[in-house]
Amino acid sequence: MLGADALGAPASREKIVGLDRILVVVENDVITENEFLSQLNTVKRQSRLSKRALPPDEALRKRVMDRMVMDRIQLQYATRSGLKVSEEMIDEAVAKIAKRNGLTVPQLRQALARDNIRYEYFRNNLRNQVTIQRLVDRDIKTRVSVTDSEIDNYLLTIEQQGGIETEYDLSHIFIALPRGASRALLTRARQHADALHGHLVKGVNFERAAAEFSRGPEALNGGRLGWKKPGQLPKYFLPALQDMRAGEISPVIQAPNGYHILRLNDRRGVGPQTVTQTHARHILIRPDEVVTLEEATERITQLRARIAAGENFASLAKGHSQDPASSLKGGDLGWVSPGTMVPEFERAMSELGVGELSAPVRTRFGVHLIEVIGLRQHDVGKALQRDYARRQILERKAKERYEVWLQRLRDEAYVEHRADELD
Repeated sequence: MLGADALGAPASREKIVGLDRILVVVENDVITENEFLSQLNTVKRQSRLSKRALPPDEALRKRVMDRMVMDRIQLQYATRSGLKVSEEMIDEAVAKIAKRNGLTVPQLRQALARDNIRYEYFRNNLRNQVTIQRLVDRDIKTRVSVTDSEIDNYLLTIEQQGGIETEYDLSHIFIALPRGASRALLTRARQHADALHGHLVKGVNFERAAAEFSRGPEALNGGRLGWKKPGQLPKYFLPALQDMRAGEISPVIQAPNGYHILRLNDRRGVGPQTVTQTHARHILIRPDEVVTLEEATERITQLRARIAAGENFASLAKGHSQDPASSLKGGDLGWVSPGTMVPEFERAMSELGVGELSAPVRTRFGVHLIEVIGLRQHDVGKALQRDYARRQILERKAKERYEVWLQRLRDEAYVEHRADELD
């Protein structure tokens, strides 16, 4: 029912006995047979729930093991570099998953138990996901920049299309190449890509082929990338997409990191847009060495009660808010466009009607109390267009940088496969 990657190992695989076989050594950690089989069963269960095609069992086992190895490498790197995830962060992540599924946290725990999934395993898997995401945010996204000329070129392309921006619904197969690949390896990889392309053109199931052969992170999802704008895609994808029709397979696309094959599922044009802007104000309490996160939450709860009882929001913001940019204005943030605020703040704000107060909202800045003052439809002006373009280009460049970084980590890691067969 939940269909989240955070789903942990079934209770029947929980116990790791003393004779549990070591399949792979990853640096100073190991992947055991029970761990692997638990993850394999989870992938199969999720695929059944989402009705995704799976590759033959041998290929599926290899894909699952590859993903487990890469996760271990990233988690160990995070530990070495001092990255930590607090219990409060995991609590928030659990609450978000519960809310996304229309459940309370106790109901989520009951649903996991019904699916024979130990809550401790669920939490541990979720901790790993949060750790890897924070690692990517810290070491990848913060080191990517977008120049004005890149934004200018992006907007010029849209203008040349008559102001209509094309979006592509794509699926993807990636044949990876290691750094410094020999000429012989390059030739074999190209031959493999060409042969696979021939089978796809003849009607071989794309999702099954992606799950079996692709090294992209979306492989076990059938290679599905979803809707992407040109600025979110590698530049070498765009020439192939120009004249493709829905359902067509692209030629083999050569790139520095390997070979790519695309399927265009659909395309659509998006013209000039209006956005819903929110006029909001907030009060922020920041945890520090003296004030804990729980104490900050309690202070926000008390301020909310005072406002609900009739006290003036602006006056309390001036006296209590620790956001220097807005406190002197009574917490007023002005008109806020989508994508401007951090995700937790924006989600909470979007659920409020005019005049409503939020519950305490935790973000990386602290704990907020939010009030919506007004809503309006607003034409996306040039400044917002540039901001949207910047974010799309940033996403694409971060993804490219992440793939290169991940390959380097894998090349430098010690990985020893102890078992000849994953049986």
